[in-house]
Amino acid sequence: MAALLLLLARSAFAQSGPFVDVSGDFSPVTIGGTDTTWHVSRVVAGVQQDGVYGVNGSVERQQRGALHDISVQGGAFRRGHGWTIAGSAAGSHHPDFLYRYSVEGDLSRELGAGLVVHGGYRYMDFRGATIHVVQPGVSWYFARGDIEARGFDVRNETTDRRSRAVLLRASVDVSSRVRISGGGASGSRIFDVAALARNEPGWVAFGNARVALTDRWFVTVGAGGAHEDPFFSQRTLTLGLRRTF
Repeated sequence: MAALLLLLARSAFAQSGPFVDVSGDFSPVTIGGTDTTWHVSRVVAGVQQDGVYGVNGSVERQQRGALHDISVQGGAFRRGHGWTIAGSAAGSHHPDFLYRYSVEGDLSRELGAGLVVHGGYRYMDFRGATIHVVQPGVSWYFARGDIEARGFDVRNETTDRRSRAVLLRASVDVSSRVRISGGGASGSRIFDVAALARNEPGWVAFGNARVALTDRWFVTVGAGGAHEDPFFSQRTLTLGLRRTF
């Protein structure tokens, strides 16, 4: 879910120009009484003019136990006359658990007083399933941050199963150089929209802090947890580094 508007002109996080992000996640996971670890490593590079446009590309490697998949993604957004349009596409070569390819689009409209409504759609093609996700949402942008609520209506075209989830997240600049973000999601099939046979309830909670070390170097530290009845639980630690140019 790309951030489309960043109204933070007095913040160190209001950036223009090229950037590079390097980050990783470490997740102890329990599935049906069996313990394993998941790892994610990613590199993102792009160009951004806050509140106007952005273009980025990324490479991500995900490892789950002995299996690993690599995906490549590109995305962009453009804002003008109160409208913002965003899109992304991603693909994985011979994946074990990721999608083979994914296409996503989002259109948003400013209503005034910092309120923005969103309408999004995502298409994912897995080896054994085709997934459609409709993503309505609303955001409120204020001087030092933003709050977003978004819904997910998921349809598995292959099995004709449906599931739903809701997400609430917020970001706030607590100072000119420290931003904290956090949120949570609740719903069914949050962790595996393609393979799970039943709509078991699940939740996700996450939080992170980004610190501007200088005008060009930023570090992010985060943590999260997740659970889906009756057999899946996950804890995650995240560390990231950004360089702007």
